[in-house]
Amino acid sequence: MEVQAPAFVLTPGRAYLTSAVGAAGFICMMYLKKESRTSRYDRDAIENIRSRFFGAAANCAGCLASLLLAQSPLAAEASTLQKLGLGGGLYGQAVATASCASLTLLLFAGVLRESVHEKSLPTVSVRGLLLPATSAEYQQARAYLVGPLSEEIVFRVCTHFWLHAAGVPLGRNVAFSVASFVLAHVHHLYRYLASKSFARALLVVLANCVVHSTFSLYSSYFYIVTGSLPAALVAHSLCNWMGPPSLGYLQDGSIPNSVKWQITAAYVVGITGFLYFAPRLDPSFFGSYFYA
Repeated sequence: MEVQAPAFVLTPGRAYLTSAVGAAGFICMMYLKKESRTSRYDRDAIENIRSRFFGAAANCAGCLASLLLAQSPLAAEASTLQKLGLGGGLYGQAVATASCASLTLLLFAGVLRESVHEKSLPTVSVRGLLLPATSAEYQQARAYLVGPLSEEIVFRVCTHFWLHAAGVPLGRNVAFSVASFVLAHVHHLYRYLASKSFARALLVVLANCVVHSTFSLYSSYFYIVTGSLPAALVAHSLCNWMGPPSLGYLQDGSIPNSVKWQITAAYVVGITGFLYFAPRLDPSFFGSYFYA
């Protein structure tokens, strides 16, 4: 009996193309509705957020189906749970998630201290995240759950797997994931042009590209070392919750110098601690298939 060839055998070219299609789908699903491509579109309206949730879910489903159907010698070495970022057992997933969450909070110690002083950290309702009802709850679900989950599935779980399974070196794998993640956020230029000049909007987008590239490297490191989707998701959600450092406290004359020193010390200790502990995550402990 003749054995038929697999329907989807990964090669480097196919892996790059599939990753690019997944990233493009992530963007295109946001603009399926005609009104979403106009300056009058309200991205925070409940019906529009819900519509984009469905679009993100459809794109993730397609990416995950492609991930599970892809075949190669390296792909065969990973179990289905490992491919999905859920390998290593419950204990391994718990340790990975706790480790990445702790390292994220440590890195953002200065941001946390500054936010505590300014009382600027958003209050998040678990019920609102899982069963949003108001516009504010839908926006939080987008920022802290659906957005991070869909991005981690497309740009970390699927992209890293496709490229790894096709034999693409790890450095190029990460570089492509970072580039696609950054380019997937350039579309915000379209929205900024509605309220800013082109030069100003472009400057904002370029600044965001720097932030997104830094974050993408951060998230890719956690995912590749731990092989854990929950770990990368929690780290992503925490980053969105705390936000980038503003350093506005340095020029705020209303903040006592003693508090400024506390905030500065928190930044220094947090960044130093992160740089010390993060490289000590052991891929062999977590069973990451990237190091198999």
